[in-house]
Amino acid sequence: MSINKDGRYVIEKENEETKREIEIRGRIIMFACDIEYCLLNIISFCSPDPYNHERAGQFNAMRMKNKIDNAICDIKRHNIKYYYEFEDAFNNLEIFREVRNDMAHYKGDFPECNLDIFKMVFVEKDPATNIEGLKARTYTASRIIELYNIFAITNSRLCNLWFRLKDEFDERHPLAFPQQPRND
Repeated sequence: MSINKDGRYVIEKENEETKREIEIRGRIIMFACDIEYCLLNIISFCSPDPYNHERAGQFNAMRMKNKIDNAICDIKRHNIKYYYEFEDAFNNLEIFREVRNDMAHYKGDFPECNLDIFKMVFVEKDPATNIEGLKARTYTASRIIELYNIFAITNSRLCNLWFRLKDEFDERHPLAFPQQPRND
C-alpha cells in the first residue's frame, strides 16, 4: 500500500496491477450498491401497506441471494405483468450475484502479470463428495466489459421498474411519502 509522509493513501503510487484490480472490483461494487438499492425500493414499493415496512427493515440482514429472491417474489405477487416486462433484468441478477460475490469476497490476481486476465480464487464444496477445495474463476478483459454493460442495463431496467412502482404507490397513498423532485 502506498502511504505518503502525511500518512495518507496515494493511489497514484500503486503498481499497475493494484490500480487495475481497484478499477475492476470498484466498478462491480458500485453496480452492486446501485442494484441493491433498486431491490430495496422494489420491495418497499410492492408493500400493500404504506406504513408497514417490515420486509424492507429486514433487508440489511439478508444475503444478496435473499434480496434478489424477495424482490422477484414481491414483484410477482404485486404485479406479474411487471415481472414479465422486466424479466430480462431479473434474469441477469443471478450472474450479477455470482460476479458480485467473486469481487467482494475472493482473492484476485493477474496470472503472469497479464492485466487482461483477472483470476478469482475461492473455496467451494464439491457437490458429489462434499469436500471443500480451491477453485478458480477467470475473467478476461472483454468479459469484464461485457459484464459492465449487462449490469448497467440491468440497473437501468430495475431503476425504471422502481420509479414506476413508486409512481403507482404515490397515486394510491399520496400522503405516505413527501413528494420530492426526481431526475429520471
